[in-house]
Amino acid sequence: MSERSLSTFCRDQYADWAGLAQRLGFSEFVSAEDGFRHCLLTGNKWTNADTSGIYFWVLDNGHGYIGQALQCRRRLLNHWKLYPNLSFAGFQPVPANNLDEVEERLIKEMCASDFPHINIKHALNTTAKVPFDNIVSEKEREHFLGGGTLPN
Repeated sequence: MSERSLSTFCRDQYADWAGLAQRLGFSEFVSAEDGFRHCLLTGNKWTNADTSGIYFWVLDNGHGYIGQALQCRRRLLNHWKLYPNLSFAGFQPVPANNLDEVEERLIKEMCASDFPHINIKHALNTTAKVPFDNIVSEKEREHFLGGGTLPN
């Protein structure tokens, strides 16, 4: 399935995210609109919903997130409670014993793409607000994230 055909399901403003998700190996896409029950591209019931794997979701503001779960649909529903503007999600099955390794690799690949995301774990950069942001200035934050040190 082409990136453009996926983007029609994920709205045009998410076309770049949909393309990145596919390049990262996500092949099953679901929507919050139906509670993550059916695959967007086929309309079929999402048969891997209770499978371990890595998921990828995008919020209406264009920020993304990559995570891992033993039961992906359940985890997405939990995210949806915290982020009601969660738009769509992608999934790739991964055996439970490989979740940490694959999640770390995919987060680093997402970071390298410069897409806005709210991951903190394994991320070299993030748009998420963290406690660190409350004690340093924006200039100090950029300096630190660029590899510099902070004054005592």
